[in-house]
Amino acid sequence: MQIQENPPGTTRERLLESACELFANKGYRNVTIAGICEHASANVASINDYFGDKSRLYAEVWPRAYKIARGRHPLDAGLDDTASPETRLHAFVSGIAQKTVEQGARRSFPPFDLQRDLGLKSGTQRDDETGNTP
Repeated sequence: MQIQENPPGTTRERLLESACELFANKGYRNVTIAGICEHASANVASINDYFGDKSRLYAEVWPRAYKIARGRHPLDAGLDDTASPETRLHAFVSGIAQKTVEQGARRSFPPFDLQRDLGLKSGTQRDDETGNTP
C-alpha cells in the first residue's frame, strides 16, 4: 500500500490526522465515524468519499502512524551504509532505549493496541463470524 501525501489542511488530511489520534487513544471500537469527522471539522459523508468506510480509514492510518514513529525514532539513527555492524547495532539498541524512556516520560504518539482493537487481549475471545466478544 502506497502512502498518499496530501497538502496540510485538506479534508482528507484532517480526517487522517484525527483518526490517527483518536484510534491511538481510544481504539478502533471506541471511535465513531461521527467522532472522527467532528474532530476533523469535516462532513460525516467525507469518510465514505475518501476512504469508503471506517475499516479502510483504519487501514490507511497504520502506515501513517508507522511513518510518524519511524521519523521520530529512526531504527538506523541516521547512520549511512558505511557504518560498522557494531556501530549500527549500538545505534539501534540506543534508539530503542531512548524511545522507551521518552514514551515513559511523555507519550508523544500514543501506541496503537492492535490486540485491544481486535478484541484479542488475554482472557478475551472474539467470535470469528461477527468480530464481537462473547
